[in-house]
Amino acid sequence: MRYAIYHAPKPETDFARRADAWLGRDPFSGEPVEQPAMPGFTAEEFTAVTAEPRRYGFHGTLKAPFKLADGATEANLIAELASFTASREPVKVGEMKAKTLHGFVALVPVGEGDALGGFADEVVRHFDRFRAPLSPEDRARRNPSVLSERQRDQLDRWGYPYIFEDFGFHLTLSRRLDPERAETLRAAAADYFAPVLEGPLFVDALTLFIEKAPGSPFIVLQRFPFAASNA
Repeated sequence: MRYAIYHAPKPETDFARRADAWLGRDPFSGEPVEQPAMPGFTAEEFTAVTAEPRRYGFHGTLKAPFKLADGATEANLIAELASFTASREPVKVGEMKAKTLHGFVALVPVGEGDALGGFADEVVRHFDRFRAPLSPEDRARRNPSVLSERQRDQLDRWGYPYIFEDFGFHLTLSRRLDPERAETLRAAAADYFAPVLEGPLFVDALTLFIEKAPGSPFIVLQRFPFAASNA
């Protein structure tokens, strides 16, 4: 099993419903959701280009998927998440937009602030004691030969290369596409998500996802709202 600590929108909000429909799955229930018709794509094509992010569920990565360290338990991890979020205030991400990143389409902040980056750094460090070291096979899957020296060091030390100075918050919407198809999908995503991107996004909870077997869909184990967000 692997666990991951993500940002995920509160279920039953318009944002969550729209995102789950785009990907075709509700990560809280694990149930499929009917996907909308998307301009420029057949139903089969749209299902295919969203297949990879659909397995992970709609999310923004804060602590990338990891196996539990020796001596760590799921119950310990849940207890620590509850403690960590107990007195937190929502972290402002800001306005979001659809963008193409290295060939895939995602929702990204218009201008990422220091507060979000600092919070993400804290999550990486605080929960690292629950993470088992990467196996050689898991390390190889990250394709370290294409990473910078700093990213390789971060992969070996923290289990994930895109953290700290290399962190970029994003909510993935597709697999990698050729530039023309990516731009078609980006424009469609901008229109589709416009009704729920009128105000700034806040990280107001940490959500624990679990992959029960290799290659299986990630599902939500528990969402931990920040205490201040419930006040």
